[in-house]
Amino acid sequence: MKTKLIFKLFKLKFIWITLLLFTTLTACTAEEEELDFTDEQYSAEIEEHSKSSEEQYSESIGNQCERPEVYRPIGGAEQEVEEYEPIFLELEYMYSFEMDSHFRANSIEEEFTFFDIFGSRGDVAFDQINERIQGEHRVELPEYVDLDGNSFVALSIGRRLEMIYYFEEHRYDTTNCRVIARPVFERDYYPMVVFVHRVAPLPQYRFLNLGDYTDDFRQFNIYNNIPFEVWPYDGSMERGISSIPGDRIRGSTLGEGWQELTEPLEGYIHVEETYLRSLPTEHSRVRNRLTYGVEFTINGYVEGGMEIDGSGRWYYVWTPMGAGNKPGYIHSSFVTITSESDD
Repeated sequence: MKTKLIFKLFKLKFIWITLLLFTTLTACTAEEEELDFTDEQYSAEIEEHSKSSEEQYSESIGNQCERPEVYRPIGGAEQEVEEYEPIFLELEYMYSFEMDSHFRANSIEEEFTFFDIFGSRGDVAFDQINERIQGEHRVELPEYVDLDGNSFVALSIGRRLEMIYYFEEHRYDTTNCRVIARPVFERDYYPMVVFVHRVAPLPQYRFLNLGDYTDDFRQFNIYNNIPFEVWPYDGSMERGISSIPGDRIRGSTLGEGWQELTEPLEGYIHVEETYLRSLPTEHSRVRNRLTYGVEFTINGYVEGGMEIDGSGRWYYVWTPMGAGNKPGYIHSSFVTITSESDD
């Protein structure tokens, strides 16, 4: 009898333990399912918030980068030239200091001119900006610059900045609705002196990364093509833009009077040195440096380019392989034509 009683007690205990384990497992499973759901929810939130600022920016601008259709009158009526006005930012000179060297200046034989901006997206502390400047230029700003949420820092090396501007319309020429920060330098040159400026307000559209989207370094230091005044709105400021026959600077009459030659002419440079430019003005991107005797093919010309010595004629030429094999404009005063002209 005693043995049977012990067996029954053991059996009841076993059933109780089994029920307890089942209840625990059920609760754990429900908890795990709840945790899985929470993890999925959290992962979804992380994925949503981990979208890069670039993607969020692209989504927020929608179709703002699409150039609106321009009304073109029918019947040859004269179309009014749309003026593209630069947007100037307030530039406040803070201080300057000398630096021993700059790694990019080592390859420059003559004057070294540089320009860069930091914090133009806003809400960036000075210490963060200074860390970035140290990382990119290996120099530390020695004095604090007081920034609010609507100002940023601009650096120039070699020359002090006179102004900073941008063209709002330039966003139509980019895939990310951004614009280019354009500098105007003072002419006086100070070797290896860093000028620090505070700029306000923040641009309406973000600035492009100058190093990625422009060849300013080459323009300033290789071709000595330094902006000492405001350059007109010019899509050729971006890398990779080739000259187009008859193209003209948007928002101006520069480049009017395009004439394509029925038969190409031959010519050469008769001055010691000049530049092949992207558009018919000295305030456009240099495509190559040309020296005395370089020959080329002339395919056309414009009469309405920037005037030099009273003439606005610029030839549209193709240079040979030795001169880069590139198209561009050269002012007529630098050119000798060696074949018969058809004009």
